[in-house]
Amino acid sequence: MKKCFTLTVFTLTITTFLTAQPQQDSLWSIWSDQSLADTSRLKAINRIIWDKVLFSRPDSATQLANLQFALAEEKANPRFMSTALNNRGISFAIQGLDSLALDSYKQGLQLATDNHDSTMMANITVNIGVIYSNQGDQVEALKNYESALAINQRIGNKSNVARCLLNIGTIYHKQTDYDQALDYYKRSLDIFGQQSLKRVQASILTNIGSIYTELEQYKKARENYEQSSELMAEINYAQGMGVNYANIGNTYTKEGALEKGMEYFEKSLEVETAIGKKAGIAETLEKMGYNLQLQGKYEEAQITLEKSLQTFTEIPDQYGIGSVHIQMGQGYREAGNYKKAIHHCKQGLVIQKELANEGRQKDACQCLYETYALRGDFENAFLYHKEMFAHYDSIKSDQTLNKIQAMEFEKQLIADSLFQAEKRHQLELAFQKEVAEKDKTQNFLLSGGFILILLAGGLFTRNRMVTKSRTQIRLEKDRSDELLLNILPEETAKELKAKGSAESKLIEETTVLFTDFVGFTEMSEMLSASELVKNINECFSAFDHIMEKHSIEKIKTIGDAYMAAGGLPTPNSTHVKDVVLAALEISNFMLHRGNERKEQGLPFFQIRIGVNTGPVVAGIVGVKKFQYDIWGDTVNTASRMESASESGKVNISESTYNQLKNETEFNFEHRGEIEAKGKGKVNMWYVTKA
Repeated sequence: MKKCFTLTVFTLTITTFLTAQPQQDSLWSIWSDQSLADTSRLKAINRIIWDKVLFSRPDSATQLANLQFALAEEKANPRFMSTALNNRGISFAIQGLDSLALDSYKQGLQLATDNHDSTMMANITVNIGVIYSNQGDQVEALKNYESALAINQRIGNKSNVARCLLNIGTIYHKQTDYDQALDYYKRSLDIFGQQSLKRVQASILTNIGSIYTELEQYKKARENYEQSSELMAEINYAQGMGVNYANIGNTYTKEGALEKGMEYFEKSLEVETAIGKKAGIAETLEKMGYNLQLQGKYEEAQITLEKSLQTFTEIPDQYGIGSVHIQMGQGYREAGNYKKAIHHCKQGLVIQKELANEGRQKDACQCLYETYALRGDFENAFLYHKEMFAHYDSIKSDQTLNKIQAMEFEKQLIADSLFQAEKRHQLELAFQKEVAEKDKTQNFLLSGGFILILLAGGLFTRNRMVTKSRTQIRLEKDRSDELLLNILPEETAKELKAKGSAESKLIEETTVLFTDFVGFTEMSEMLSASELVKNINECFSAFDHIMEKHSIEKIKTIGDAYMAAGGLPTPNSTHVKDVVLAALEISNFMLHRGNERKEQGLPFFQIRIGVNTGPVVAGIVGVKKFQYDIWGDTVNTASRMESASESGKVNISESTYNQLKNETEFNFEHRGEIEAKGKGKVNMWYVTKA
């Protein structure tokens, strides 16, 4: 079943500049009257865009925004030029034209910045953040929200500070960082509470309730839903009340308090029916049907679900139709009507396949598997059991991917601290220069001995401040340099600092190592997100130390994969041996770690390792978030060596073997020609210490 809540995200915009409220019909006449003041005309077309067309006909809003921009440009009015570009960006965003929206927003932001228009800068920056968030780039979205937050805090715009805090909260909510999300939601709620903005307060409380629902803290969830409902009742926001009543009913149902849950579902249905919201009616009826099934009232449940199905069909809502079919199938199975159970579950499965919804497909297959098994049709039961687990594996893979994405999100936030440090460093340098210039001037003016004595105390204080500033600058610079060396090789970092850029280079021979955890999906099922991240971090930290010990350059991690290379950025003659020794040390570390965790009854990773030697191109990727990376067929082959390896083994290519075969400290096991994706059959060897 679908969740009842939605995350509230605010788009900050300039919606009106008019203090008076002219009738809508007069707005166009104001805009068309060229004898009126330009500002009045620009305000009028702004109202037309917002009140008449932006959300109903966004393509028309685009054209009107162009007219608004043309007049503002003709009259050299930068405020309204940036306003028009913002309006145009929003119209593009509503149409799903994200790249055009971003382009328009960025033009508007540049104008607002040049004009020192802080309010518009903050508003457009948030709108840019919304685009990035919708595109899934939560790190970039967060940076824009935080930038807008800083501007709004500086100019004292409390309402927009609260909205920025709310948007930041939604980012952390999406990343399932519930502690951070709750912190930002509550800070936002506090400000909106001071301003008595009840509609927004209610929405935030619903968001907070949804977090507690996900955390299975149902009592806290209900407290927030109930507070939200009270606020919505005060402002007669019936639609929100209906959603909250359904949310409360859902928490009671999850706790097993079925009659109490039904009580709230009935209240939700009453509200949704009164306002005529078919989607709300259908969803609430579906939840009521599920609740009745749990109570064992199968006949009443099916009647309720039939009503839900009919309403979803009228909308139409394919997800809802498919979901109700599956729910009905499960009910008929429990009631012993296997024929109808199979009919409805198959109907639901067909629809959910069209929608590519793995979760509901799994539910439909489970219903069919269990129903066929109860009928004694074990052949069909086996087929659907197999399909059920295929969907189950896919869901777990998606969950693992989400966890990995959350990890990458945290890593990128940490990496961004480098650039913030560099910014602070540049500001401190500018301040130091300014202080030095002032000191020269002041020392010249105060050359008279008597005046110098009188002001000695002041100069001493200034010198202390300058000394302290210089110390702080040095510390900040050291920290910036240290962060830079954590991301880039020393040679490349020096080139970047000296020239502002670093050229890509062909390295004629390097040895590339890939590792990948075996059974990562299974581990993710047994561990929480924090435990999974902790385990990966412990392993990767150990790998980092091993790389440092053997003078190997760590390139990057990709989810649960680890990549490193020897012989770069400065070529050396020992890279092949260095990398293979490091690979064997990693294998040995993972073996001992696995044995320890096994004795403790804890899950553990196993690992595959692949190594290949050859030429690569190496250089920096990105202009803001630098990353040292390598490319070429050598890299691809190293990856194939890893995927063709086995748990606990180090698999090397022919090129690596040829350079090591005379080394007496290694033993080699020729595997013959093994099929490698995209490579055909290639020779491979397992390597161990002699």
